[in-house]
Amino acid sequence: MLELFDVTATATDRYLAPGMARPLHDALFGGQAVAQSLWCAGLTVDEGLLPWSLHAYFERPGVASDPLDIAVERLDDEHGSLRSMRAYQGEREVFSMRARFRSAELSDTDTRAEVPPVPGADAVILAPTKNAMANVATTERYPELVEGYPWRPPQTFWGRTFDRLPDDPMVHACALAYMSDMGSGFSGIGDGHIPPGGPSLDHAAWFHHRVRADEWCWNDLQPIVNANARALYRGTITSHTGAVAITLMQEMSMRPNPAFWQTAQVQ
Repeated sequence: MLELFDVTATATDRYLAPGMARPLHDALFGGQAVAQSLWCAGLTVDEGLLPWSLHAYFERPGVASDPLDIAVERLDDEHGSLRSMRAYQGEREVFSMRARFRSAELSDTDTRAEVPPVPGADAVILAPTKNAMANVATTERYPELVEGYPWRPPQTFWGRTFDRLPDDPMVHACALAYMSDMGSGFSGIGDGHIPPGGPSLDHAAWFHHRVRADEWCWNDLQPIVNANARALYRGTITSHTGAVAITLMQEMSMRPNPAFWQTAQVQ
């Protein structure tokens, strides 16, 4: 995960973010573009400011192994910091995002969510089978992976980074942003007319509690609506102690693709 944030400044507010060193798939994972763009934006804000929210568009397919050329625009520094990011591969803009950063404030109330029992030391870490899982360990996922049957994205799962991360809260926020694009809220429906997932179209996330991404987090994605060949789902990423780290919304293209979803991919 840390390799993704080893970016190079090429000009003022312009950064080259590395491609995935060991991609499991040719296509760029959208969560990588989200995480790297958020990291680059964080390099332009005052110390102590952390992500509050982000709104992103996945504009064109990208290549996982190619670097992203990320341009950051400073839109506002009076009310926290607002940044706009555009990510290119070659001359093609593949991704765009806005993100707001704010300092932490005390709250009179603190809500905690219920999560399943935390994985123990003997938890079975599932082998990465898709690019999204290349940097995140997962276990206790639903739907389960069944040998010889088509792969389906997870709808609920425990996840954490494979690597132990430094204490920098920006690192953890960006790693959780990477995780927020994993899975699908429609994977557990089991309706032959509705595919379990599809290409990401746009994505929004709101950051709440500071949570470590290298400790087990419960990811829970739930469907809202499937219409006009687009599907919308909501989700939360919650720490093992019940602290909600992220609330997210994602829209996917949901055109059936039998060749992809009916091929056995778990060997």
